[in-house]
Amino acid sequence: MIAVTSVQTTDLPALLDLLEQCGLPSDGLADHLHSALVARDGEGVVGSVALERYGTAGLLRSVVQQSIEFTSACPASALVMRAELTMPSAS
Repeated sequence: MIAVTSVQTTDLPALLDLLEQCGLPSDGLADHLHSALVARDGEGVVGSVALERYGTAGLLRSVVQQSIEFTSACPASALVMRAELTMPSAS
């Protein structure tokens, strides 16, 4: 089962490994850890999403997920939905 949580600084090595496995750059990741979420399948990190926040708006910076053959579910949609819920409402 996939669990989406706030990222911890201890997750950085796993996130960097995931990006490398997917052939993606890691530039700027450390700058956005405060607004990132991770998806875990058991103990392992299988996906992540990062936002840049601008008041009540957010810029989706990146979404990455481990290949579907290595995880039991597709975490990308859960990550994006959860990221949307973390944004403050425009009231």
